[in-house]
Amino acid sequence: MWRLAGNGYPNLKGAILFDGVASSGFTGNLLAISAGATRPVLQIAARPSVANLFNNSFDALASLGSDFVGIQLVWTKYTLGVPSGGSCHIDAEGENTDAIGVLGAACSPNATQVSRLRDFTSTWARDLATGSYTASHYCGDSDDLSTCGSRANVVLGGSLPYAAVIPNS
Repeated sequence: MWRLAGNGYPNLKGAILFDGVASSGFTGNLLAISAGATRPVLQIAARPSVANLFNNSFDALASLGSDFVGIQLVWTKYTLGVPSGGSCHIDAEGENTDAIGVLGAACSPNATQVSRLRDFTSTWARDLATGSYTASHYCGDSDDLSTCGSRANVVLGGSLPYAAVIPNS
């Protein structure tokens, strides 16, 4: 990621991560791509799993100091009182995933979560590219759900924990 910022892309507007997994240098890369928190870095994350190292990218995202860094898609239903279904590390692949992806992630993409992922990320990408801000797809403060727009509230404010705001601290 840092190479995009460092190799002469002055018009880079930000980045969107699909269930990022932190490894060596991840925090530094995020800081570089965010240009000292002047460019947004947003993430759409899946529920915690081995495939995403149990959301180990969240601390690095929080270090950016933004009030909102993205949404974590979580569950789709309760079965006998236990949350089940929901997001998967390979949701970004949607219907294009294959057996290797399903085996590696130990889950299959969920059509509802894939649709949500596409809705949020396409809106965020359009906003980054055009300099606009579609308030319905953001929260002003990750600690206060009342600051979230209507589309965010559809997944964040339901009776099931369909999603959660990625913590900024």
